[in-house]
Amino acid sequence: MEESSSVKTVTYNLVRFNAYRRCATEFVHGEVYDMHELANMLHDLRWIEVPRAFSVALYNAARKGPLRPGLELEFKQLLAYVTFLAFGSTEREVVQPWFLKNWDDFFVSCVDGILCLNNHPDSRVKRREDILRRAFGGVLTLVEGARRYMSLDRLAESSAVHALLVAAGHSRASFLWHGYLQLGGDQDDVPDIHASGATRAMTLAHLFLMDVIAEAILATGDTEVVSWERAFGHYAGSVKWRTYAQRCKAFRPDASTLMPKALLLEHQVEEAYRNAAATVGSSKRSFFGKRSAFKRKRTKRVVVAPRLRVVAPLTTPPIVELEGTHGRPWDKGGWGIEQTAALRCY
Repeated sequence: MEESSSVKTVTYNLVRFNAYRRCATEFVHGEVYDMHELANMLHDLRWIEVPRAFSVALYNAARKGPLRPGLELEFKQLLAYVTFLAFGSTEREVVQPWFLKNWDDFFVSCVDGILCLNNHPDSRVKRREDILRRAFGGVLTLVEGARRYMSLDRLAESSAVHALLVAAGHSRASFLWHGYLQLGGDQDDVPDIHASGATRAMTLAHLFLMDVIAEAILATGDTEVVSWERAFGHYAGSVKWRTYAQRCKAFRPDASTLMPKALLLEHQVEEAYRNAAATVGSSKRSFFGKRSAFKRKRTKRVVVAPRLRVVAPLTTPPIVELEGTHGRPWDKGGWGIEQTAALRCY
């Protein structure tokens, strides 16, 4: 099994890949499987064949229809067993950081593997839309069972989509750079560790992925943009994710019909920033109103309050870099994303 010819070819160890594919297929499809065997094998996440085997298993299961109920719970139990075998406990506090980071990379690679399987012309990928949406949803299902053992402590109390947002933001082999050069980005702006990903061409599969991610974020019902604690705020502040969404939008003129949830999410993010700006402006006016009333009442002795530097109401979304991203602030020219930012992934 090899990756697309448009990027550096990766040769797999077929013996290892086939062994993992058998176990992953049995697990994902709900066949009889040996949990002890699979748990021991999952200690070797450093091999690329491991997440790729799960990519194939999820995609093939999605071809047959909706993924089976109970997959999330069983994967959660499986990871608890993997953790117990490795550290003698299932408590997150005793787990080593490298173990948590390995699971971040595992799920990012699972997504990348599904994208690799569908590196085909748009007409062919379009016929697979339902399959792809179920497969990407399957990755989120596994993440939901695993987020307790992923990089950030807060993910244990958050959501699967938040965990995937974080993981993709700081993974060395993140799919968030795909399409960068294809859509006009400058090679000189690409960090060396992302050079291979930046050469990867986008397909319709990337748009379907973005729409599935957006739908999961919207399903949380959260619209708080000033907190990193949940998926909506993380997406709103992530330069990498929002520019990736913009590249998806620029990839096809009919993107609005192919990824309606992604466009709705961007609209809600901009609306949330406008509401936050209005709140800041209202607080400023209230503060100065109270200060003026205080001065009028004290006629005999004027008490001068310490000078405070009050920031003016926001005129643009205060997009900053979150954990796991390495970007610069966006342009200050107005709401939303500047036209050329659609081609950037800082």
